[in-house]
Amino acid sequence: MELLQGKRLYRKIKKLNVNFYDYILYMSDEAWNVITNLKNKVTSLINTVASECRPDQPAVELAQKVLEKYITSDIKVDEVLQFLKVDMERTIA
Repeated sequence: MELLQGKRLYRKIKKLNVNFYDYILYMSDEAWNVITNLKNKVTSLINTVASECRPDQPAVELAQKVLEKYITSDIKVDEVLQFLKVDMERTIA
């Protein structure tokens, strides 16, 4: 799958006859920080679990261990999603 960024992404969207600005999402600095922190926590969790696995282990085992670690972690995706919902409603209003 091709990763499109910048001008290449814009040209691809234009070819699809879609308004590029329909897909711009505005959020507060606080919301951006919440998302960034969540991404960093999830990335750290995945890297920690991956470092505990053997390279020849099946990917399904890695996935299972990631989920097990996530369940016992302090990462609260539901709370982040609720915060973002409120932030977006506040931004739109």
